[in-house]
Amino acid sequence: MSNEVLKLAYDAAGDALKQQDSTLGNLRTRATGLLAAAAVGTSFATSVGLYKAEPNVAKALPTWAGWSLLTLTIMIGVSVMIALWPASNWNFGPNPPALLASVAKDIDDVYTQAAGAMVAAAKANDHALKRRFLAYRIGVAALIFQVVTLVLGVLFL
Repeated sequence: MSNEVLKLAYDAAGDALKQQDSTLGNLRTRATGLLAAAAVGTSFATSVGLYKAEPNVAKALPTWAGWSLLTLTIMIGVSVMIALWPASNWNFGPNPPALLASVAKDIDDVYTQAAGAMVAAAKANDHALKRRFLAYRIGVAALIFQVVTLVLGVLFL
């Protein structure tokens, strides 16, 4: 009979990888919402006069507001792109070929090796998640600044 602690560690490492995958999916959903909110802000800015269709018809937002809004929109777009970019080195669970290659080994050794590999994979995933969350937070801050800039720009019309 194999060591129950090793089985527990193996299961916990697998669960951690599943939770990270779920967290990545949730982050991507939030990033999509952030992009939608930025699109609404950009549409509103356009409607209040960022871009005049006809000269002398409507007063445009101040130049500083226009450039600020453009910069902030680009920042939001980049942050969303970072969050949504495919995770090429993402680890989803135990490596089946490695497990199959270990058929002749003692089961405790297999659990130890597999759990260790999944813990290492979870650490690598965690690093990638932290970068993506940082990018998302920067995008949220840029969205807040975008709204503030738009409001200030409208006040100075």
